[in-house]
Amino acid sequence: MKRICLFLFFALGVLLVSCTTTNQASEKQETQTKSESILPAGYTLDAIKVALQNYINNQLWYNSGSNHENSGQNITAFEKNIGQNIQLEIRNYNGKIYAINPKEKNDEGWLAYFNLKNGIVYCDSLLFPKDSAWPQEKYEVVDYTQMDIQEPHQPNYGDSPYKDKMVTGAINYLEKFLIDMKSGEQAKDWDHVQGYLVNFHEYDETANAWFIKSNGEAVYVPFLFIENNGTINVDGITGYSVKKMMDKAPDDPDRVMFERQIHDAVKIKANLSNKWETPPS
Repeated sequence: MKRICLFLFFALGVLLVSCTTTNQASEKQETQTKSESILPAGYTLDAIKVALQNYINNQLWYNSGSNHENSGQNITAFEKNIGQNIQLEIRNYNGKIYAINPKEKNDEGWLAYFNLKNGIVYCDSLLFPKDSAWPQEKYEVVDYTQMDIQEPHQPNYGDSPYKDKMVTGAINYLEKFLIDMKSGEQAKDWDHVQGYLVNFHEYDETANAWFIKSNGEAVYVPFLFIENNGTINVDGITGYSVKKMMDKAPDDPDRVMFERQIHDAVKIKANLSNKWETPPS
């Protein structure tokens, strides 16, 4: 009889724990469903966190160095939290989605703005209180969540048929750019160049390439993707050049970004080659 009572007591305990766990999971799912009902179509809390993690990693990966002239607050806002867990408050400003770390001091605060393209949620930009684009209207809190800021690592850019069209458009633009340069005043320096089309995400509106001239000068060539009725056109943006790039200190911001970007190239045009090739993995 004593054994039966002990067995019944144990079984009842297991049942209570199981019910409690089930109820907690159900409540969590209910809360998440309610939160995501406040979000516009296509957005989820998980997608927002992944988008912000990707944005932060890109900033840290390309803009690290002895100082941060290239990135300003975008990197210093996150560098101090590498390896830590941060709080996030997801906000809905009249259909526009933002995330903020409520633990940050006012003068160190930031607001991440999210957008949606081809079904992909991505972090479009980072705003600071002094920016004119910082929203002033009322907002609705979607939910509170947490996120780890990881050590910077090589980004995962992904592939898709849409991105293939972007790559083709970029190469067509770069070939025209080279023709212009080879017919200009410094044509000799452009006779034998190495080209690197830096990898990008399919939701990116801009991308860039690097050309290394025969005199050792590195030329930064940014451009803009413009979609029109399914056709992707590319328009140039003013770039710059850096003389003797490899003579700079290894931790110089320009050199760090340059080396990491050419390492992450999606297409390479070798010296004397007429084709842009996919680099070996």
